[in-house]
Amino acid sequence: MLKFVRRSIIKYLIILVLTFIIGTVLFLSMNVLLDKQMEKHYQYYNNIMTNLKMLDDISNYVIGIKAHIFEITAATQSSQHRKSLNKNIKKDMEEIVLFTSSLGIDFVDSQNFLAKLEELKKENNVLMDILERREIALINNSSIKIRTLAREIRELNYLVPLKIKNILKYVKKSEKVLTERKNLYHVTLEKHRLKYLYIELFVSVIIVLITLFLSKLISQHIVKLYRKLETQLYIDELTQLKNRFALNKISNGVENPFIIILNIDLFRVINELYGTDVGNEVLKKLADIMREYFSDTKFELFRIAGDEFVLFEKDAKYSNKDIEKIVLDFLFYIKETKIYIEDISESIELDFTCGISTCKKNNLGKADIALNFAKKNSLVFAVYRTGIDNKVELKYNLFWNKEIKKGIDNDMFLPFFQPIVDRNGTIKKYESLMRLKIQEGKKVSFISPSKFLQIAKKTKSYNEISSITMFKSLNICKEKGLQITINLDKNDMKNHFLIKKLKKKIISLDIADKIIFEILESENLVDNNSIKKFITDFRELGVKFAIDDFGSGYSNFSFILDIKPNFVKIDGALIKNIAEDKSSYELVKSIVAFAKALNIITIAEFVHSKEVYEIVFDLGVDQFQGYYFGKPKKICL
Repeated sequence: MLKFVRRSIIKYLIILVLTFIIGTVLFLSMNVLLDKQMEKHYQYYNNIMTNLKMLDDISNYVIGIKAHIFEITAATQSSQHRKSLNKNIKKDMEEIVLFTSSLGIDFVDSQNFLAKLEELKKENNVLMDILERREIALINNSSIKIRTLAREIRELNYLVPLKIKNILKYVKKSEKVLTERKNLYHVTLEKHRLKYLYIELFVSVIIVLITLFLSKLISQHIVKLYRKLETQLYIDELTQLKNRFALNKISNGVENPFIIILNIDLFRVINELYGTDVGNEVLKKLADIMREYFSDTKFELFRIAGDEFVLFEKDAKYSNKDIEKIVLDFLFYIKETKIYIEDISESIELDFTCGISTCKKNNLGKADIALNFAKKNSLVFAVYRTGIDNKVELKYNLFWNKEIKKGIDNDMFLPFFQPIVDRNGTIKKYESLMRLKIQEGKKVSFISPSKFLQIAKKTKSYNEISSITMFKSLNICKEKGLQITINLDKNDMKNHFLIKKLKKKIISLDIADKIIFEILESENLVDNNSIKKFITDFRELGVKFAIDDFGSGYSNFSFILDIKPNFVKIDGALIKNIAEDKSSYELVKSIVAFAKALNIITIAEFVHSKEVYEIVFDLGVDQFQGYYFGKPKKICL
C-alpha cells in the first residue's frame, strides 16, 4: 500500500516539477531578453546613485572641516591637538579632491569648487599661523598682541562659515542635477519592472492552477498516511523518546501527577566546543542511559526541548525525602557513569538543574517555574510551591498594560510642565513631563512614567505614548508662547517616522526657537551617525539642545565637546545630596566651571530646599528646577 502511494505521489511530483521547469524556462527566457534591454539603464542609474552618495560624502567632509576649524580656535585646545585637527582637515580636503575627480562631468563647475576649497585651505593655514602666534603671545603675556590676534581669529570665524556655505552651493547644484536624472531613470526602471510583474503574474497563475490540480490528487493519497504520521508526531526523532505532544496528551486529567524536568547545564557550550553532531550524540546516549536506569520504575521518559528531559509518573505520592532521593540518586549515577563519545575520544560529564511539580493543573508549567527558580538561586533542584510563582508580578504588568492601552484609546496621556527659573527667580522655560490620567468614578489621578514606562517599552507602546505627549507639548508651546524642553531618548532620535512628523510640526508651528531637546548623557550617542544627523538637522531649524542628567553616568566631558549643547542639566542625584555629600559638591563645581569655560548654560535639577538653592547659586549655576520653585502642573489650551 505504502509503495503504491509513494509511486503515485512520485508520479504527480514529477509532473509538478516538469511544470515548474517549463514555466521557469519560459520565465527566465523572457527575463534574459528584458535584462539585456535594462542592463544599461541599471548601470547608469547605479552610477547616478553612487555619485549622489559621493556628493553626500563631500558635504559631510566639508561640514566636518567647518567643525574642526571652529574646534581649532577654542582657547582650551593644546597646540598638539590643534595640529592633529589641522592634519584631519588636510586629510578631509584630499578626500574631497579625490571624490571630485572621480565624479568627473557629474560635478557641475568642479573647477570653481576646487578653487574655493583651495582658498579655504589657505585661510586655514593662516588661522593655524595666527593660533601659533597667539600661543607665543600668551606665553609672553603680551595683552595687546593677544587682543589683535583674537580679533583676527573672530574675523576668520565669521568668514569661514560663509565660505563653506558657498562651497556647499556647488555640491547642492550638482546634487540637484543628478537627482533630476535619477528621477527620470527611476520612472524608466519602474515601467520595465511593471512588464516583469505582468509576466510573473501570467506564469504564476498558470503554475498555481496546475499545482492546485496536482495537489488535489496528491492530498487524496496523503490522507492514507495520516495514522502513520500521527504516531510519529509523538516521538522525538533524535532520541526516540516521547516528545512534548505526547506528554501533554498523557498528563491531561491525571489525578496525582508527578513530573521532573531535567535541564542539562551549559549544553550550549558542548555544541559550541565540539559541534552539534557531538551534542546530538550526547543526547542520544543520555536517553539510552535514562531508559536503562528507570526501566524498573513507573516513570515515563520524554524529551520536550533541546536540552530538557522529563520524568513523569501518572499516579504518585512521594514525600519530600523521597523526591530528594530520586533526583540525587540519578544525578550521582549520571555523574559517575559519564558519557564517552568516540568521535572526540573523550568522556563528557553532565550537570543538571531540575524542576519538580506535583500539581494537578498545569503541572508542566509549574515544574518549569520551579526549574527557573532553581537556576536563579543556583540550586540543584526545586519543588514548585506558591511562594516561587511570579503571578503577582504578572498581574502588575497586565494591569499597567491594560491602563496603557486604555490611555492610548481614550487620549489620557498628556504633558505636565515644571518651571525652570534663572538667578533672579524669573521663569525662563518649562520642562514637559509625561503623565497618564486615570479616572475612577469622580477621583482623578495623574500617574508619572515611573509606574508604567518599562512596561510600555516591553509592549512596544512607548513610541506611541511618547509621540502623543510630545505633540501635545508642541501645541501648548505655540498657543501659550512658552519656551519648553522635551526629553528624547536614543530610540526617539532613531525613529525616522517620528523625526519626519516632528520636523514638519515644528516648522508648521514656527516654534523652533522655543524648543529645547534634552538628551541623556551616554557614551554611545556620539558614535551613532543617525543621532548626530538628528542633532544637526534640528539645530539647523533653530532648536536648542541640552544634556540631561549630566554627571549621572559616564561623566564624560568630551561628550559635551562633541554634542556642543546650549544647556547642561546637572543630575538631580548630585544636587539633592549636595549639602551633605562633599563629592557631589566638588563634581557639581567642576561641571559648572567646565560649562562656563565653554559658554554653556547650567541648570540644577531637584532643587528641593532653600539650603540646596543657596549652595548651587553660590557655585554659579545659571538656572534652577525643582519643587522649591514649583511642581509639574497641567497647562490647558
